[in-house]
Amino acid sequence: MTDNKALILARKQGLKAQSSLTEFVKSKTADESALLICDVSGSMDGTKIIRLREVINRLRQARQLSLLAFGNSVSLVTELPGAGGGTPMAEALRLAATQKPRRAILLSDGEPDDASAALAAARELTMAGCKLSCVYIGPEGGEGYRFLKRLAAEAHGEMANVDLLGQEAPSQLEAKIVGLLGA
Repeated sequence: MTDNKALILARKQGLKAQSSLTEFVKSKTADESALLICDVSGSMDGTKIIRLREVINRLRQARQLSLLAFGNSVSLVTELPGAGGGTPMAEALRLAATQKPRRAILLSDGEPDDASAALAAARELTMAGCKLSCVYIGPEGGEGYRFLKRLAAEAHGEMANVDLLGQEAPSQLEAKIVGLLGA
């Protein structure tokens, strides 16, 4: 689903603009198990982690979404911790597989600590029946963007990106996550 399709579909369904995204999430994905896999490594510190936390908190008010964070550690969490540490993406994807989600969205701004291990873990997750999509947190281009694009392609998932430094970034990120959940 493209960036604005979720919002357009929600509006066509007669939902108010302010609540349309959360209402859309409730109506379209309530019966599915979904997991957000969030990079909280050191490079996510500052505005990125603040805005990511804001968006996730709004989405989780609308429906049950499991949350996994990776940075200093890899664990299931009820809210995002502060940013710090490396990018243990492979370990995060392996933990995600143990949760058996139907859908997972990986949100990250960088390259994993071990790219080949992350790709292998993503393949294992998708072979277990999970649709894995990725959202790159940052502008298009760069090694991190290219890696997540490759990971999404190998996992037969979708790819999106949002630069969380822009003023409209939180609503754009929310729309992209909702779109990926409904894709």
